[in-house]
Amino acid sequence: MRSRILALCALALTAQVPAPAQGPSTLPEIGRVHSKGLCTTVRDSVAPMVLGLMKSDELVGAGHRAFLKIADDSRTDSSKLGLAMQVDQLYLRRAADAMAHNLRIIDKLLADDKQFPKKAATDDERIAQLLKEQIASVAAQQRKTLDIMNGALETEELGRMQNDFGGGSTVMGATAGTNAPKGSLSSPERGPDPSGSFVGVAGLSMPQNGSTTIDPRTLATGKTAGHTVWDRLARTVEVQQSAIAGAEQRLSPTVVAISVACREELSSPAPRPSP
Repeated sequence: MRSRILALCALALTAQVPAPAQGPSTLPEIGRVHSKGLCTTVRDSVAPMVLGLMKSDELVGAGHRAFLKIADDSRTDSSKLGLAMQVDQLYLRRAADAMAHNLRIIDKLLADDKQFPKKAATDDERIAQLLKEQIASVAAQQRKTLDIMNGALETEELGRMQNDFGGGSTVMGATAGTNAPKGSLSSPERGPDPSGSFVGVAGLSMPQNGSTTIDPRTLATGKTAGHTVWDRLARTVEVQQSAIAGAEQRLSPTVVAISVACREELSSPAPRPSP
């Protein structure tokens, strides 16, 4: 459902065709005539951010699969150092870092006062503010998932460090995401990253157990019936996925409506910079 919601937005933004009907009560009333500035904002800022949210959705799913894989390996990995789990956690770290990258770009785009004015004086500016609020709401829910992923990794790393110094345990008892872990957007040492493009799960291959390849589709849909801390984290991500979907359901009709209203403007090529 979540992927279909944002895919619908992407279709409206990139193909400039009327989106399928979603019911009379879900599409906001947005007029057909808008300033060039608003439609340019939709093309240059809203469209990339919707695609970025889709990429981060993929990474949320990757994080969920990673937690299930770690939970499985925590029950079956007989090696003293838990090498399989360490590989799984490396995969989770890469997914978390990619999500942090995407969210930094979205934060930078949303902070542009020219595209999204803080004080709305016109109907178009009010629409821009609504788009900003709804995109920020989706990003905030994705960020909560990022903090869960980062918090789990940081707590596990702390447990290993305590063991190295002769005390402590790697059993994770701390609450994930409470102290702005590395990679979190709330971490003071990492400011917005204006460069680069959005990234998804491309290049992130699920770890393998011996010669047996783990099927991510099975992990993504499997029931988390285990009782390890990693199983509980997987269930927490599942709850968070529902929250993300709810925020996307509020964003989708707004994006579709304004994309259709700006269809003629959006179908025009972007202006070339002056020589």
